[in-house]
Amino acid sequence: MGVGDGAARIKGKIILPAENKTSACYLKIYLKKNERMIRNYEIKDSFDERFTVSPCDDDYFITINCKGYSDTYYKCCYSIGGTKYYESPIDIGEITLKK
Repeated sequence: MGVGDGAARIKGKIILPAENKTSACYLKIYLKKNERMIRNYEIKDSFDERFTVSPCDDDYFITINCKGYSDTYYKCCYSIGGTKYYESPIDIGEITLKK
């Protein structure tokens, strides 16, 4: 994190059947104003990811998808800036994707 940057965290849990626990899953974070992806993480079924953001508030959205699943989790919009979501992360809870 550079001088003047902000930071945030997103955490949650993906519920997958036991036979699919090894599916590769991805959390992608996008800046809403130009739909530019700023981060792409390969995540486990339980995750807590940290990322750098602007010190000023901007709107972001996230997607989560897993290989072998046609469904994509989509959540818009989080107003993120500074460090307000670093100590108290965005918690998306438990999500289940359709096969």
